[in-house]
Amino acid sequence: MDRRSSQPKAAKGTTFLEVMIVIAVFGLIGSAIGPMLSDTFNRRNVDLAAAGAADAVREAQFSAMTGLVPGRFGVHFESGKYVFFRGAGYSAGAPDNVVHELDNGVIITAVDLTGGGSDIVFSDVRGLPGQDGSVTFSGGGDLVLTVIINAAGMVDVQ
Repeated sequence: MDRRSSQPKAAKGTTFLEVMIVIAVFGLIGSAIGPMLSDTFNRRNVDLAAAGAADAVREAQFSAMTGLVPGRFGVHFESGKYVFFRGAGYSAGAPDNVVHELDNGVIITAVDLTGGGSDIVFSDVRGLPGQDGSVTFSGGGDLVLTVIINAAGMVDVQ
């Protein structure tokens, strides 16, 4: 008697239905995690923009304090960028300008400096700014960070 013929054959491979179930599970996981990752990337972009602007202000302050290159240094703020510059005031076409474009989704929503304007200038070897105040960065919704420059030249991100 042949025993092989009475036993069912084992199935090999995967079925179309199994593949579709796996794809659906991954789709559900992705749709649940996607918004969280988007918020994380937006927060990172706002953090980087505010920290970069604070560093540019500190660089302008340090450049004026060291006197290695005589003159004034400052940072100019616009909606989609900030610019490190050399001189008494910002000039858009100056060859020494260092432009920092903001990432998509990050904008400067407020520039509140003493005397108005959108430039912070350092000309003093003591590191005192000609203007103090704040610059606010937003990534949409409640993603907001503010760079604060006080009259003593201290720079902080909140």
